[in-house]
Amino acid sequence: MNRTTWRKRLLGISGLAGAAALAVAGCSSSSTTTSTGSSSPAAKVPLVVYSAQGYDKAMTAAFQKATGIPVKLDDNSTGPLLTQIEASKNNPNWGLLWVDGATAFAGLDQQGLLLKGFEPGVTWNSLGTQSLPADKSYTPTGVTLMAALVYDKTKVASPPTTWQALTQSQWKGAIGMNDPSQSGPTYPFIAGMMNHLGGVSAGQQYFTKLKSNGLVIHPTNGPTLQALTSGQIKLALVQSSAGIGAALGDKKLAVRYLNPVTILPSAIGIDAKAPAAEQAEAKKFIAARLLTQRPTRSTRVLDFLLLSAVALPSVVFGAGYIFAYNLPIMSTLGINLYQTVLLLVIAYTASSLPTNSRVLVGVVSQLQPSLKEAARTHGAGELVAWARGVLPVVSWPIVMAFLLTFCGVFLELPLSQLLYAPNSPPLSVAIEDNLSNYHFGVGMAQSVLAVAIALAAVAAVFGGYRLLAPAGWRRIGETTRG
Repeated sequence: MNRTTWRKRLLGISGLAGAAALAVAGCSSSSTTTSTGSSSPAAKVPLVVYSAQGYDKAMTAAFQKATGIPVKLDDNSTGPLLTQIEASKNNPNWGLLWVDGATAFAGLDQQGLLLKGFEPGVTWNSLGTQSLPADKSYTPTGVTLMAALVYDKTKVASPPTTWQALTQSQWKGAIGMNDPSQSGPTYPFIAGMMNHLGGVSAGQQYFTKLKSNGLVIHPTNGPTLQALTSGQIKLALVQSSAGIGAALGDKKLAVRYLNPVTILPSAIGIDAKAPAAEQAEAKKFIAARLLTQRPTRSTRVLDFLLLSAVALPSVVFGAGYIFAYNLPIMSTLGINLYQTVLLLVIAYTASSLPTNSRVLVGVVSQLQPSLKEAARTHGAGELVAWARGVLPVVSWPIVMAFLLTFCGVFLELPLSQLLYAPNSPPLSVAIEDNLSNYHFGVGMAQSVLAVAIALAAVAAVFGGYRLLAPAGWRRIGETTRG
């Protein structure tokens, strides 16, 4: 009964840990200004967003709904967007550029096309600090991986596991990738592969082998993924956000990462020649994008309380429950939990929750919001987006948190002694009673049996995860460790 109860509790914890809210409403308080001496508010200037992100539609729609600022989204690949900017640089018609890779922004910055000196009031982590340019001409917002290997699970049972395997004859004419002259993230991917292989010459030899093996080149992520779904190719080398979004929208597709991959920062830059009103709106958009990932004050307070609770001994919890639920007012209110099994279960839950929350917080804090956002853009609901985009990443940590709770509660003694119901002693209390009454044989037999049950339960959970969890879920843990 205890194990079943704890399994339900921990699944509830994982659901809370995976939940996220779009915190952009705070940016709307100053979005409307009133001219001096005017009786009506000034009209809002449309914010023109050039974006190559797979989840930009969801973000711009949420921003417009929260702030009332009209947004005109031009969703395209990085190459075409940069071509549009270059063609109209003397008379630009964009306000904000949101793409992956710092190379594009460095080129625009050298031409004086980006607004410099703007930095949103957020606290950067180490990666964000490293990605922030010295002149603050663009703002890093996250990371993406290049390249992700996307394939159809119904047609490819055993996808390649190394980059060298792509040159084998079994994949002749079956691999597609983006054109580096049109797809912004593809150029850094090729440069990263050359660095991994030992230099430009080695990289040229590798890609020459791929070409000889029938490598199919498509302009950008969209056409490459379309060739995959239509059966023209079997393997697609695309950007991770595009691959994840496609897999979340099509259950037949799967994503695998070959070692190594190139990490690219996602960044946003503001047009230096845009009207002041549009630049102000662009700054609000950047702030909103970053604030969705920033812990709120209530989150930090809750984290502090959970961390403090870890230091409290179990005896303190038990004494507190005795004093609280033995008060006369509890009987008056009809809350008669003292000396019941339910109170013991509540105490187990409360004492284990802080530790398990701390175990899961590190994993959850590293989740990229683009996982859910890409799924929502491709039509998935909130629950489906979490189940298919977040749950696979946190599944193994949840299993480990469950085992930590089970092993900690199975033979827990202080709380059990103080709160167990009459005539219903837990196993730990029964063992302690036998040993204290010099029934050493019975007590030792119970102890050995308890340890055997615990080991069997751990083995069953490990085996069940290995047998029942999808192969992609298990590879996430293997990739992290390797």
